Amino acid sequence: MRRRQAVTGWLLAAPAVVGLLAFLVLPFCYTVFRSFTSGLGWGQFVGLENYAQLFGNRLFLLALKNTFLFLACGLALILPLSLFLALLLQKAGKWGKPLALALLFPMVLPVSAIVIVVNLVFAENGLLSQLTGPTPWMDSPFAFAILLGLYLWKNVGVATVILLAGLNTIPGELYESASMDGAGRWARLTKITLPLLRPEILVVTLLSTLNSFKNFREAYVLGGDHPHESIYMLQHFMNNNFENMNFPRLSVAAVVLFALLFCLYTLLLKSPLGRGEPAFESSGRRPSKMSKGATLFLALAALLFLLPVAFTIGCSFLSPQEVQRVFGPLLGEGSAAVVGGLPQGFSLMGYYEVFFATPDYLVKFWLSLLLAVGAVVGQVVISCMGGFAFAFFDFPGKRLLFGLLCFFMLVPLQVTLLPNYLLLDAFGLLNTYWALLLPLAFAPLGTFLLTQIFRSVPADILQAARLDGAGTLQVLARVLLPCGKSGVSTLIILTLIESWNMVEQPLIYLRDVGSYPLSVFLASRYMENLPFQFVCSVLSLLPLALCFLYFGGDLLQGAGRKGDAQ
Repeated sequence: MRRRQAVTGWLLAAPAVVGLLAFLVLPFCYTVFRSFTSGLGWGQFVGLENYAQLFGNRLFLLALKNTFLFLACGLALILPLSLFLALLLQKAGKWGKPLALALLFPMVLPVSAIVIVVNLVFAENGLLSQLTGPTPWMDSPFAFAILLGLYLWKNVGVATVILLAGLNTIPGELYESASMDGAGRWARLTKITLPLLRPEILVVTLLSTLNSFKNFREAYVLGGDHPHESIYMLQHFMNNNFENMNFPRLSVAAVVLFALLFCLYTLLLKSPLGRGEPAFESSGRRPSKMSKGATLFLALAALLFLLPVAFTIGCSFLSPQEVQRVFGPLLGEGSAAVVGGLPQGFSLMGYYEVFFATPDYLVKFWLSLLLAVGAVVGQVVISCMGGFAFAFFDFPGKRLLFGLLCFFMLVPLQVTLLPNYLLLDAFGLLNTYWALLLPLAFAPLGTFLLTQIFRSVPADILQAARLDGAGTLQVLARVLLPCGKSGVSTLIILTLIESWNMVEQPLIYLRDVGSYPLSVFLASRYMENLPFQFVCSVLSLLPLALCFLYFGGDLLQGAGRKGDAQ
């Protein structure tokens, strides 16, 4: 019986393990090896020479400084802001769920839609320059603050929902007892709320760290390969060295990045944040009513998060002539011009151009959608099997493999970029959509997520299903998946967002520019034809928005009000 369980566990975990080894563990080992060699192929061993040259490179030191300054500023701002919003949402009553969904919505916006709005505001003659005079905002130190604000706008909603779920597990009796002992709001926050939120704060910190590296997409589209030096990040440095075929320098940079992140993660796990408290059952005490000022603040915050979406949708129904009249002066060169007045009229000409005059868009839309659906299906199937295996089966090497999965889940894409390129090239998969699909389908995040979700399912339920004659796959399909619906929905949304918005992978793995998916296609043309871009941004938003609206409620499953954090 035990042997049969081990074999079944191995078979279920095999796809996740193979993907982990093929796309993360072995590529990382190869990257470490290449950092000590020079030349092409296996190279010649040169010891620490590559490391010495790297730390003498001005661009690398600049990129390293900017990357970790961005990370530090992002964490310093996102944690207090998301906690503040979570405390307000806990008292929002029936408005809590729609307001939380509004805060989450920026995470599903395609890159092309975001950069259009940013460029119209911060172009040299953009909306902001109408007040200040011509200013090259994205070609100045202000670019760092703009990119940081964009990062917060996209990621604060996820952090808020995670903290909200943690707040709702804190028993209200703790706050009542503290109030009776004379503790004020600040004392209750520092002595009760923050200590009991340590697990959620740790999760937010780790996710925010990973998401800070994904902000390269916006930085690349707005500033290109060589943006202003204030937003020249490690991702730019590594991408540029990849294009120059400087594999030793790229490998060393990847190892250094990994080492620094490893140190950061280790410090976090060994800090008080890593010693989380067990979750409590909430008392169900009704939270105090939110003040009118707090209600107004949340409403304005939701409006701010949704405004770029509404703006893009509204502009998509303007005629090309009207778009040029209104926005043309904002994108012109030279001195600032007066904006061409408020938009007038309603037109479907932009949609006509996209559907009937620009077949390239529709072809890339359906190809990109097929790619995204394939990534979602592959990720869900592999993660469900792996999560089931790691949660309920004992097999040799289980602890080691799960530890590797947790560890490499936090490795940024740039660390394994080179070896994965070589691996895909060896199998003849470069310049095919398989090069994009396979790493996404085998990403370890899904297996980790569903393992944690499945572990929360009572073992008695599984035992009852087996006594009723349910086989292994039937238990997975009829018991675990319904119980883990929130985790599966979250995984679907995250995978769809990642596959729909990918920029780095197509730039590296696809040699033919004509085969770029929709994300890179729109990003490369984002200001060439503004009416076209408005319409395309709206259409490219639809798959993500529909998926988000359908599954988004499951993201808030743990955010139902159960206690009071005040």
